[in-house]
Amino acid sequence: MTVATPRSKQPRKAPAYQEYASDRLANKEFRMMSLEERGLLFTLELELWHNVNLPADEASLSKLLGLDPITLAAAFSAPVRSFLRIQDQQITCPELDRQRDEQAFRRQRQSEGGRQSAGKLWSERDPKTIDMFDTDEGLAHLQTKLLAPEMRGVENSVQITYSSSNQSAPALANTHFGKETA
Repeated sequence: MTVATPRSKQPRKAPAYQEYASDRLANKEFRMMSLEERGLLFTLELELWHNVNLPADEASLSKLLGLDPITLAAAFSAPVRSFLRIQDQQITCPELDRQRDEQAFRRQRQSEGGRQSAGKLWSERDPKTIDMFDTDEGLAHLQTKLLAPEMRGVENSVQITYSSSNQSAPALANTHFGKETA
């Protein structure tokens, strides 16, 4: 049993980026860094993954990171900066930007592929539904038409698959979050 959730108009941020330990440890610039420099770089990358950019001035950056300005100045060395881009008073990370773009591109391709597959599937069943997959409104309309009358308007309805269940299909159709409904 899976729970259907309402579609969000805003795509979720990617939750993680990929880092290969062997690649990082093999990098000479990284290996030559002190423990403080490595820690600062890792912290900056985590911040940059979530926030995309950070202020380049050390007073704002030290406040944002919760570091003493002297400690930040000592650790924010040329080797740390070599992994980053500082432009227009903003710090970014080209590698993280590349990964973020790749993930967005992959998510877009998957979405388009899903729409094409759904359009093909439903057009084989009902030729009138072909154009419904071109917009979010069309998909919402189709979902409303496909939902059982008692489930229309329920935002977090339960999708049920009938596999090896002992309950009958009508009994399952009236189940909502594990509770019987009339």
